[in-house]
Amino acid sequence: MASDMAGFPEEPIYQQLARIGKAFASPVRLRLLDVLGERERTVEELAEEAGIALKNTSAQLQQLRAAHLVTSRRAGTRVYYRLADERVPLFLGQLRDFAHERLADLRTALSEHIDSLEAAPPRRGNVLTRPYGQRRVK
Repeated sequence: MASDMAGFPEEPIYQQLARIGKAFASPVRLRLLDVLGERERTVEELAEEAGIALKNTSAQLQQLRAAHLVTSRRAGTRVYYRLADERVPLFLGQLRDFAHERLADLRTALSEHIDSLEAAPPRRGNVLTRPYGQRRVK
């Protein structure tokens, strides 16, 4: 029986691909990426908008930076975070579409979320939670 730890020639390649997978493997990090799809924000603004504790938001942003999914800039004493490039929200949309086709639980959760919005006007960003098939509002 082969061990999970057995080396294989392509292992370094898969390890690097897994870094991205790990970054997307957290609901908190997905939420932060989704909110950052609207516009850049400070860690404080991001924590408030995402509904996540400030300390946790900061720690999760470090994980996202390590995977090169977000970047930051300093303006005085504030640090602003934004998505690394336009491919990040595109990938999030593809991930959502892929999961939507395969996971009935996701379809149910999206339907319940949409019902709870009570016809609120569409928002920018929020690739993962906007109604399925709806295009991004510019």
